[in-house]
Amino acid sequence: MKVAEFHRVLATRRDTEHGQLANQLISLGSHLRAEKLNYVAWQRGFPRSVRDRAPGPFVAKLRYKAESAGGGLYEYDPRTTALSQACVCKRKAKKPLSQCIHSCECSAVADRDLFSAFLGLYVEPCEGIDTLDLVEANAAFPSRRQDLGVAPEAGGRSVGTGHQQRVRRRHPAGRRSLVRIAKRLGRAARAPRSDRAARREDQNPLPRPESGSASLTAA
Repeated sequence: MKVAEFHRVLATRRDTEHGQLANQLISLGSHLRAEKLNYVAWQRGFPRSVRDRAPGPFVAKLRYKAESAGGGLYEYDPRTTALSQACVCKRKAKKPLSQCIHSCECSAVADRDLFSAFLGLYVEPCEGIDTLDLVEANAAFPSRRQDLGVAPEAGGRSVGTGHQQRVRRRHPAGRRSLVRIAKRLGRAARAPRSDRAARREDQNPLPRPESGSASLTAA
């Protein structure tokens, strides 16, 4: 019953936060774009994270709110666009997940996620295949440099959250994990045996026998 109540509270809070975030996005514009992803496949690699955050229901709610506001949500295929690899100069290069900055030889430097979102604005379907219009993206990039975490007056160096490393999110600790953490912290906080013995003697001082005298034990 406690676990069921916990999941009920979690679902209610998640639904409220999804609605607030969707309203913030709709206030910026009713015509939205996003990558078409398989959220069910995420459950194999991130089961607890998907269970707690529910990206699929959030996208469904965002689409409903966008259509109610007179717009819509367009989902493009990431396999044909490859926004994380593309640049406005038509170069393509694969990046590891640990790389947070998009840096190219054409002096285009920007936050990786923001730059991919910027390129997503210029994805159009061509003969049933989503393609990226790099000509329009290259023309609009100079006016959007400041929005992508780049300071033009600093010579194209990234500012803000650009140089910050990714924060690894951990799953909520389970019951067994909490017990292991408590034991680990207890062992780390425990002082060496010699220090404990000295501290015990300071707390409970015993009279020391004089030289030449023997200690007596009651039978």
